[in-house]
Amino acid sequence: MRIQVFGFVLYSCTEVFKAKEVSKYLERSNRFLLQMFLLCCSLQGYSLDYYWVGGTGNWSDITHWATTTGGSAQHSVVPLAGDNVIFDANSFTGPNQTVTINSATVICLNMTWTGVTNNPTLIGTSDKILQIFGSLTLDPVMNFAFAGTLVFNGTQKDIPIDLAGHEVQNSVNFQSPSGGWILNSAFSVLNTINIDGGDFNLNGQPLNVFNLFIRPAQASIVDFSNSQIVLGYEPTGTGPPNADANLKINSDVLNFITTNSRIEMPAQKA
Repeated sequence: MRIQVFGFVLYSCTEVFKAKEVSKYLERSNRFLLQMFLLCCSLQGYSLDYYWVGGTGNWSDITHWATTTGGSAQHSVVPLAGDNVIFDANSFTGPNQTVTINSATVICLNMTWTGVTNNPTLIGTSDKILQIFGSLTLDPVMNFAFAGTLVFNGTQKDIPIDLAGHEVQNSVNFQSPSGGWILNSAFSVLNTINIDGGDFNLNGQPLNVFNLFIRPAQASIVDFSNSQIVLGYEPTGTGPPNADANLKINSDVLNFITTNSRIEMPAQKA
C-alpha cells in the first residue's frame, strides 16, 4: 500500500501569498514529504514486489511494473530502496527484448532474474547507476549489458550475489559500513571494485577484476580464502591480464583473510 502525505504551509500574519504561489509551494512540499516518507518506510522493511511485464521497455515506465507475476495491476511509482524487483518467466513476450535503465539512478532492495525466458537483456549507459540495497541474482539465459556503475548499499550481513557467469562492464562499489556480501558464483568486473565499507566474502569463488581498491573507513572483514583472484582482468578471451592494473589496500581497519588463496598480478610495464 502506498500512502500519500499532504504538505502544509506555515506563514505569519504579515505574509501574503498569491494563490498561484501557494499552489506551487504545496506541490513541492507534498512531493518532498511523500518521497521522504516512502524512503523511510522502504528502509524499515515495508517492501513491495515489483514484477516486470510487457517485454521491452524503460525502467521509468510504470506500465511495466506489475504487482503480481504476469499481472495487469500496476504500481503507481517505480521501485524504491525497500522494494523487490523480479524478472521471471512472465516478464518477456518474445526473444531478445530489453530493459533499459534510463534514469540517472535507479534503486531497489533485491533484484532477481531467476527463471527468465527469451534471452532478455538489461542495458544502460555508462553514466547510469544501479543501486541495490539487498541481493542480486542473475540468470544464465539473460544478458547483463548494463554499462553503468553497480552500487551495493545493504545493511544486512551475508547478502548473496550471483552473477550466473556474467561480467560487470563498469565499476562495482560496496559502500555500506554495516553491510556484508557473500558470492555464490564467480565475480568478474571489467573496471574497478571499490570496497569502501562492509564485509566482503568471496566464499571460495574466483574473482576477476581490473583494479581492486579495498579502503574501508570502518572495521571490515574481507575474506579471500580458498579463492583465485586475477587482477588486470580483460574481457573473456581477449588476452592476458593488463599490466596497468592497480591494487590498493588500507589495512588499518581491515581484517584481510587470504588463507589458501592465490592472487595473480600482471607484471608491470617497464
